Amino acid sequence: MIEVKDLNKSFGPKEVLKNISLRFDNSKVYGIVGENGAGKTTLFRCLAGLENYDGIIDSELKPLKTILDFC
Repeated sequence: MIEVKDLNKSFGPKEVLKNISLRFDNSKVYGIVGENGAGKTTLFRCLAGLENYDGIIDSELKPLKTILDFC
């Protein structure tokens, strides 16, 4: 399980992710869709610990970065 609570990410004055809250349950398949520049890659970079962010990302899976490298 991966849970995201109130995730925010900005690049300077530009807010890329604003108050994102979601939960990925084990044994399920999810798709993240959106237009170019919507923040999909930034979301996954935050999940992998490659970006600084405000908010909470909690996971039963440690380390999360290693697991996301295989996706």
